[in-house]
Amino acid sequence: MIKDVYCLEDKFSAEIEKEKMRLSKNKRKFNLLGYLKLALFVLFAVSIYFMVKRPDLVLYKIEAALLLVIQIIAWVYHVRIQNIVAHATNMIAINQRHLYRVSGKWTSFDDKGNEFMDADHPYAGDLDVVGDKSLFQYINITHTW
Repeated sequence: MIKDVYCLEDKFSAEIEKEKMRLSKNKRKFNLLGYLKLALFVLFAVSIYFMVKRPDLVLYKIEAALLLVIQIIAWVYHVRIQNIVAHATNMIAINQRHLYRVSGKWTSFDDKGNEFMDADHPYAGDLDVVGDKSLFQYINITHTW
């Protein structure tokens, strides 16, 4: 039994480290894409300025259209990277809670099930089904993103 707990701790710790590496890599991409989008926007604005100043040149119209397409692609990719960052952050939190559970630190969890407590029931307080250090707090592994 104790060996299984250590295996679970190792598993959750390894998952946390894997997700931290994934988070670090994608945060760098996320920040770089933000700067790229800013640069593309500035270039697009300059291109529009020159297109208005010199409407006879088609080159500025092509450049503005091309920059707009690249900007849209960068936006879509940026949202994808943002979702990956959010997923990795949530997976770290979930695995950390599982690690706390198997290491016996589950009493620090916020969700104690107090909304299910029935003060009028004569034995509800004695059974420790819900509340602080309760069965609910121990077995509840539900997560909300």
